[in-house]
Amino acid sequence: IVVTVNDAPGSVTATATQPTCTNSSGYIVITSPLGNGFTYSVDGSNYTNTTLFSALPAGIYYATAKNNVGCISAPTPITINTAVAPPLSPLVTVTQPTCAFTTGSITILSTTLSTDNFSIDGGLNYQASKIFTGVAPGTYTVTTLNAGGCVSAGTAATGGDLTLASGSG
Repeated sequence: IVVTVNDAPGSVTATATQPTCTNSSGYIVITSPLGNGFTYSVDGSNYTNTTLFSALPAGIYYATAKNNVGCISAPTPITINTAVAPPLSPLVTVTQPTCAFTTGSITILSTTLSTDNFSIDGGLNYQASKIFTGVAPGTYTVTTLNAGGCVSAGTAATGGDLTLASGSG
């Protein structure tokens, strides 16, 4: 009598790419074990030949590998985080230029976090301060950049010679 004992595949190694401001889902790539005869799952029941699992909503996934004789590896937990939301459009107040002062200022009145940064040039330059001084008359797009790299929609406001225009980051 010949008895064959089949080993389960080794533990799965995988990388997760988390959702961003512009992509609301994440994905998982199985990096090991690889080779002919392996199939993979992140839900424990649906196995496929591909090592890429995309369009995954937030949650905990359990990656497993199955070899060609049906042995399944121990599950490896992988977390896909909740998508990062862009910050709200900033509320602003404008101090207009006058006869005595040829420049105005733009002040950000609201933001959600102290780690936010602000721009009045459509996102080309950001600063931590909520106050922009020495602002020449013109059209400006005010946006907020959060620590996650997400940019708010632009804020629109009008008054006098200094105009804030709507836009997006």
